Amino acid sequence: MKNNTSANRYIYHTSGVCPPEIHFKINDGKINDLRFVGGGCPGNAQLVSRLLEGKSLAHVLSDIQGIDCRNGTSCPQELACAIRAVQNGTLDIAESFKVQADSIPRQSLAVIGNPAGDSVAFETILKHILDYDVDAILCLGNLTGDSIDQSGREEIKAVQNLAPGDYKVVRDRYSFHPKSSINHILLINALENEAKLKTKHEKANRIGFK
Repeated sequence: MKNNTSANRYIYHTSGVCPPEIHFKINDGKINDLRFVGGGCPGNAQLVSRLLEGKSLAHVLSDIQGIDCRNGTSCPQELACAIRAVQNGTLDIAESFKVQADSIPRQSLAVIGNPAGDSVAFETILKHILDYDVDAILCLGNLTGDSIDQSGREEIKAVQNLAPGDYKVVRDRYSFHPKSSINHILLINALENEAKLKTKHEKANRIGFK
């Protein structure tokens, strides 16, 4: 394990438990500011956080390993996985972020959770919000969904004759499909087919002399 001489913040994405993320800091080999984020029992999460605050990683691991709750795992077991990921170097230090203060007094706010790239749900929520006289709308989640990887970006760059309208056509075509049935490969193939179809039509409708 790397020697942590200053506090490093980590975000671990869980599997099989209620909270989707575990946030914590490690300072000189000790755990600080532990939070289970996004779900689960707040009371139990606060209790675990308080009991483990300032404990060494070895002490924490000895206390939390082997605790089962559901799906063959638990929040403490996921924390153990997170700590081991830090120790073996597979969990990167979380990037710092800025917290922006809103100095304008607000009487009412609309808060949107995590649209996760579901444009239909997002537009439906916005239309519903318009029925209320809110001062501001806050979105706490991911508007665009999971980002495409580098290989996918290269595939899109290689597609010839793409235009903004092609992206809209593909988006509209799949907007009402179940989100679980849509993936990056499907959308890239749809863009490629749209570009090929457009090229074929352009050649067929070309006017002039040979």
